Amino acid sequence: SFEQALNFIGMDTKIIASASELHSAVFNAVCVPGSGNSSMLASRLNDEDFSDKLYEMSMKNFPVIGVCSGMHVLFKYTHEPMKRDG
Repeated sequence: SFEQALNFIGMDTKIIASASELHSAVFNAVCVPGSGNSSMLASRLNDEDFSDKLYEMSMKNFPVIGVCSGMHVLFKYTHEPMKRDG
């Protein structure tokens, strides 16, 4: 898994399950991993208010990294699998 890869190179990781945890956690970067359909991931992030918090953090120059479909959802919109807002 992506988490195991980061741990292997010596990075501490924490899986965040809710947007409220982004307020209370202390960390150096946020990684949005992806697997599968970016539209489903975008919907989940929007439904759970992660999108607003990630945008807020990125506007403060906090590192927010997306991998695979995680990168697609960080854009304003994506064409994969069809045009959809991120």
